[in-house]
Amino acid sequence: MDKNIVKEFFNKQAADWDSHSVRKEDIISEIMENCHFEEGMTVLDIACGTGVLFQDYIDRGAEYIAGVDMSEEMVKIAQEKYPDVDVMCTDGERLDLGEAFDLVMVYNAYAHFNDPEGLMDTLVRSVKPGGRVSIANDIGRDALNRHHEEKAALVSKQLPEAKELAAMLEPYFTMETVIDDERMYQVVGVRKNRRYEENRIFTSAQQAELGNKKAAVVGCGGLGGYAIEMLARTGVGHIVCCDGDVFCESNLNRQILCTEGSMGLPKVLMADSRLAVVNSTIQMTAYQNYLDENNAAQILEGCDVVIDALDSVSGKLMLQKACKELGIPMVHGAIDGWFGQVTTIMPGNDTLSVIYKDGAEVSGEGGNPAFTPAVVAGMQVSEALKVLTGSEDILERKVMYIDLQTNAVEKVEL
Repeated sequence: MDKNIVKEFFNKQAADWDSHSVRKEDIISEIMENCHFEEGMTVLDIACGTGVLFQDYIDRGAEYIAGVDMSEEMVKIAQEKYPDVDVMCTDGERLDLGEAFDLVMVYNAYAHFNDPEGLMDTLVRSVKPGGRVSIANDIGRDALNRHHEEKAALVSKQLPEAKELAAMLEPYFTMETVIDDERMYQVVGVRKNRRYEENRIFTSAQQAELGNKKAAVVGCGGLGGYAIEMLARTGVGHIVCCDGDVFCESNLNRQILCTEGSMGLPKVLMADSRLAVVNSTIQMTAYQNYLDENNAAQILEGCDVVIDALDSVSGKLMLQKACKELGIPMVHGAIDGWFGQVTTIMPGNDTLSVIYKDGAEVSGEGGNPAFTPAVVAGMQVSEALKVLTGSEDILERKVMYIDLQTNAVEKVEL
């Protein structure tokens, strides 16, 4: 199918298009209803023709409407009829308009696209996550295919079964409506959020739930930097970080938030900047303070889980006390050289009081290489996510000891 032939065909049809077209109001209403059209939506109409559906969008309260069509004559008429609508002359394949639209509509046009994969590319690029795409015809597939064979064989392809089209859309859209009968043809899909599509260990409901959760990371150094990054990439909706320290040269070997250009800068400032480019969809609250008994309640208020990334025993015990008083689960982590430990402390368990019986500080003779905080922080985030999604398989009243030198892992019940 030659695009130039298609374009000239519709250019010749443009002047009489509106007068020869028969609007099927009941089917158009059903198509719109299946799109869950709401006031304030943004709409992209691909192969809009003379703006056949523009008034329907306007009547339903669309905030912004854009249309594209490859026929110059069709576009001229649409622009004259609807000067407030942005109408562009292009074929609609492989466009990159940004994820700007709540609805992308292809109405009575799919069979005329020479490159269905190119159209698919436009659909994927144009719809917001959670937005919808609708490919529809106001006539049944068999009748349409017969009409095209008789009247427009050179400018159309056979319309596929709706279930076949739905299968093409499925990798990017969750199918919501598939109609393929004598009256009409429509496939409606909701755009998947591809950011989290590899998080398949979580159900879609759990992933959505994570977006409504609030997690605190106390300490933004070795453990905390990794933890903040992982929580953000996983999609926890609100992250609170707290640290009064600034970066110094000795942090460069292990602290992922530390760079050669961040010497002397607050760790929470770098955490905030990092999250802005890693996941701009989440909320970040940064406190450039050391957590203490006086500010703990204010900083941790409303959190669903707290990750302990502090480097002193006294600080960890203070944090455990604060979490107990606030009723917040806490995931503890500690490192020393090749070694690390992780445990999850539910409110009231006082696990750290068992681990650090005398409250004495640990010497830290083994130092802190780059890999140990990465491993331990990963386990802490895993525990935190299990807490947030309601998993019962957590390290409550258990400590996981990790020896990376001998590759030994031991789980000890307390």
